[in-house]
Amino acid sequence: FNSYGANAGEGLDLFSPYTYKFLFSFRKGWLLYTPVMLLAISGFYFMYRQKKEIFFALFGYFAVNVWIVSSWSNWWYAQSFSQRAMVSSYPIMTIAMGFFFTWLFAQKTRVKVIGFGFVTFFLVLNIFQTIQFDKGVLHGDRMTKDYYFSTFGKLHVTQESKELLLVNRSFDGKEELTNEGDYTKRFLEVLNFDSGTGWDTKIAHSGCCVAKLDKDSIYSPYIEVAYNKLTQKDYAWIRVSAFVYPSKKDIEDNAFSLVLNFMHKGYPYKYKTLEANKMELIPDQWNKIEFEYLTPEVRKTTDKFRTIIWYRGNGSLFVDDLKVEVFEKK
Repeated sequence: FNSYGANAGEGLDLFSPYTYKFLFSFRKGWLLYTPVMLLAISGFYFMYRQKKEIFFALFGYFAVNVWIVSSWSNWWYAQSFSQRAMVSSYPIMTIAMGFFFTWLFAQKTRVKVIGFGFVTFFLVLNIFQTIQFDKGVLHGDRMTKDYYFSTFGKLHVTQESKELLLVNRSFDGKEELTNEGDYTKRFLEVLNFDSGTGWDTKIAHSGCCVAKLDKDSIYSPYIEVAYNKLTQKDYAWIRVSAFVYPSKKDIEDNAFSLVLNFMHKGYPYKYKTLEANKMELIPDQWNKIEFEYLTPEVRKTTDKFRTIIWYRGNGSLFVDDLKVEVFEKK
């Protein structure tokens, strides 16, 4: 049973895993934040030389496990320290680590000193980073290379360093672009319905035509664009605006919504709506509506953003000048 079935934004991507990021990235690299496991991985070499009869089973499990858990699209596994998806494999890793220490204890003094120097360094780094995480210095899912080095060896973090983290994504669904001056704005597209796609009317907000929505035509024409056409960065803000001409009944019945979402293989995710009853509308005249939307952690950069207006009333709703603007961090 796939409990994430309703969220097309998450799932297994077995043929395009995120293994490098999973193991080495500053955001949540397993071997960066749990470096002692490098000893266990090296232990597989000595296991192969000494116990081939168990090597293929244990190393095979390790390799397949890393492949599967790093194929999950949310490869950083939410707010946690290091890669919590690997914890269940630690009994196997302990056996491999035992082979490493068996080899090390059998070496000459110089090799032992160098080897235990690495062991000590890895343990101290691992424990100290755990303390940093406990004190809130290391973030659970917003780490970056610049932030990592700005807080390396520290137990307190400055506001200047916090600015180096990945964008803060809301857990309560409330999103607002408050520091617009830190972004460059780019006009993406506008639909004014004047090119043969609209309904001719004398009350158009601009031009000659509008989109007319009713029970037989409940969706407006939409604006759609792939994420990699929106931005080449890890996120962007999108501002969608439009002009609507509602009746009093449509406002009272909450009869329409502005809809924004991304699409993956025909299924929506990060589906957001601005409902009519949340808009400050005046009936029988043009009203500007506006919604700000933070791009999600996209499943694929080819996934498409889409915005439309959805009508559920029994009358008719006029729509004009559906516009999308993109804001990218300077």
